[in-house]
Amino acid sequence: MIIFITGVTAGFGEVITKKFIANGYIVIGTARRETRLKKLHQQLGKNFHPILLDIRDK
Repeated sequence: MIIFITGVTAGFGEVITKKFIANGYIVIGTARRETRLKKLHQQLGKNFHPILLDIRDK
């Protein structure tokens, strides 16, 4: 199963992303902080697919 989560680099989004990954799901995760997103990608591996996205930027 593929899960789409926004705000994966902090708070609830980060926690739930790690839970889904730990349970074998593929997660597509968005965040606006590129450095944190890259770090999370390194930690979580191939089942995590990061997308740099800031919904405030039209």
